[in-house]
Amino acid sequence: MQRLLIDNYHPERKLIINASIEILLNELSEEDQTIFILKEYYGYRYEEISNIVSMPVPTIKTRMFRMKKKLLQTAGGDDF
Repeated sequence: MQRLLIDNYHPERKLIINASIEILLNELSEEDQTIFILKEYYGYRYEEISNIVSMPVPTIKTRMFRMKKKLLQTAGGDDF
């Protein structure tokens, strides 16, 4: 069996990302935690999240963008 030329699995990077997610989630409001978990963990669509949290879709998209940006900065990644 041939190995793939691109190997994206790096245990150290995954550990840093998971720790960063935990730090970020602890800093978020309960409402933002709910949005993040529904989108990133459960894979809900923005429209579904909008119905659950009674918030307009554009607001949810903006909050997700800001949370992801903050997460990348916390993990030491590049800016958007």
